[in-house]
Amino acid sequence: MGRRSYLGRRSYLVLAVVAAAAFATVVGVGTAALEMNAGAVLVWLAVLAAIAAGAFAWGRWKAVFFVGVAPLLLLSLAFDAIWIFEIVPFRNDEYEPIPVSILVIPFGIPTSAAASVFGVSMRLGTQRAGAV
Repeated sequence: MGRRSYLGRRSYLVLAVVAAAAFATVVGVGTAALEMNAGAVLVWLAVLAAIAAGAFAWGRWKAVFFVGVAPLLLLSLAFDAIWIFEIVPFRNDEYEPIPVSILVIPFGIPTSAAASVFGVSMRLGTQRAGAV
């Protein structure tokens, strides 16, 4: 027989609540810090919902890295490399571009990791309850 946690069947529910709270906190702080408009917030929430759905479909804890962390990290580092080596000219007279990683690493990656933890914990919780 497998190991039983101290909370039994409620352990995934507790993990889901903690992940949802972390998700809401990071989204709230990130949105307030960046002063995003409503359209950008809706797009970001749609991306996070897609990440949670992908993690739910995968249903394994390694989805947190491969669905929630790695894509954003690799994309931000790729865009920074494009910016540093000037492969695409980003500069113009109106603004000076900044590296993407300084915003993605502290805000985007924890938020997407929380969304993927939420998706995986929902999947494991439903499997344990016998719903899926």
